[in-house]
Amino acid sequence: MSWRKLRICLFALLGCFGAVWVCAQQPVATNAEPKKGKWESEVALGLTLTSGNRETWLLTGDARTQRKKPPTEWSFGLNASYGETEDVKSTELLRGYGQANRLWGEYWFLYARGDGLHNDITGVDYRFAVGPGLGRYLLKRSRTSLSVEAGATFVWERVSSAANDYVAVRFAERFEHKFNDRARVWHSVEWLPAVDDWSDYVLTAEAGVDSALSKLLSMRVYVQDIYDSEPALGRKPNDLRLVSALVVKF
Repeated sequence: MSWRKLRICLFALLGCFGAVWVCAQQPVATNAEPKKGKWESEVALGLTLTSGNRETWLLTGDARTQRKKPPTEWSFGLNASYGETEDVKSTELLRGYGQANRLWGEYWFLYARGDGLHNDITGVDYRFAVGPGLGRYLLKRSRTSLSVEAGATFVWERVSSAANDYVAVRFAERFEHKFNDRARVWHSVEWLPAVDDWSDYVLTAEAGVDSALSKLLSMRVYVQDIYDSEPALGRKPNDLRLVSALVVKF
C-alpha cells in the first residue's frame, strides 16, 4: 500500500474517532418519540486496513434518508465500497435506491421504486430497475414492522459489456424491530426473477444490528448478499459483504 493511501486511511480513522468523542458527549434519549413527518437521515462509514504479510484496505460508505408522513412514505439510499489488495482493485461497488409509498388505509400501500447497481468485480457495468407494485404491512407497531411487496420491474443492464433489458417480477420483504431506544435489528430480502425465465433471477438480502453510542452516533454491523443466478462469464454467482461501520444520524 502506498504512503498516500495509508495517510488517507489514517485521516479517515482520526475523523471517526473525533466524531465518536464529540458525539459521545451528547445524552442518549431514553424515551424519545420519532419525529413524525420529519426527514430522518444517517451516514455510515467503515474502514478495514491490514498490513504485513498482505496489504489490503477497504472503505465503505452508506447514506440513507426517509420520511413517513401519511399518506406518503419516502425512502432513499446510496452505498458504496472500494478496496484494494496488494495495490490491485478487489472491490468496486455502487448501489442506490429510491421508493415512494402511497398508503391506502392503514396497512395497504401502492409503491414506485427505482434501483441502480454498478459492481465492477462481478462484471456488472450497470443494472437499473424501475417499476410499480402493491405492498402491505403485516405488522405495524411502534417498535416492530413487517411488510411485503410485489410488483412489476423493468430492468436495463450491461454485464461484461453486453447490454440487455427484460421485464421481471419483484417480491420483497422487510422486517425491523427496536428493542429500545438504543438497539434495533432488521433484515430485508428482494427477489427479481425474469418473467420469461424464472431460473434467471437476482436475489438481494441484508441483515444487521445497530447500537446507539449517543443521540447522534451509533455502531452498526450488517451483512449484504447479492446472488445472480446467471453471472458474467468467469464470475461467481454470489457476492457477500460483511461491514462494520460508524453511523452519524441527523
